[in-house]
Amino acid sequence: MKQYDEACYHVQRNVYDTCVNRYVEMSLRNSIAHPIKCSEPNCRVLLKSDMIFEILNDNNNIELLEVYDSYLDEKRLERIKKFIRCAHGCG
Repeated sequence: MKQYDEACYHVQRNVYDTCVNRYVEMSLRNSIAHPIKCSEPNCRVLLKSDMIFEILNDNNNIELLEVYDSYLDEKRLERIKKFIRCAHGCG
């Protein structure tokens, strides 16, 4: 089993990949805006977006991959100070 983040302090993983996949999918479906913690007991490390992409890709969840990617694109645009979204959908 792979380690999900270098910052995780647990020596051994106890949660199987299938359960982690379900956990990530359910977390994103419930609230895409909330950070996702490592699913190991007592681990408080937040999963990075590249790891979330990898988990979704490994599970072949194209629909949720696209939704998550769009969400991250929106967050990137929000950080651009001079970015203004057209209120009329013109571009």
